[in-house]
Amino acid sequence: MNDEGDWFFPAVYATYHLTGISYGEELIKLMALLGADHFIFLPVYQQDALLVNKSELPAFVLREELSWDDIYFIDPAENILAAFCDHGNIHLSTRNERTDQLLHAFMSGSQLSFTNCR
Repeated sequence: MNDEGDWFFPAVYATYHLTGISYGEELIKLMALLGADHFIFLPVYQQDALLVNKSELPAFVLREELSWDDIYFIDPAENILAAFCDHGNIHLSTRNERTDQLLHAFMSGSQLSFTNCR
């Protein structure tokens, strides 16, 4: 949301589709790589954000897999912007080149696969 109260999608560096299983465990690894201790989940149809730390993340993701609808998440430094889609994938955008390089390094050892959507 900008200073005028309007919602907008921020500029991104690159966008990917992530697919696989065990999203919770893989997102914990990504959280650590980003130097974060939580992700901020932003349900589109709610006013409040949800701070989910690494110990809560696997259970939270399992619960959200039931709906996968209109929920975005970011790291506290806003290096990534991601969303669960209704097909069971994660759409993830990096906000800068450094984070994009970290994501590529992360994906080389991850159980997830990804497709570049630039």
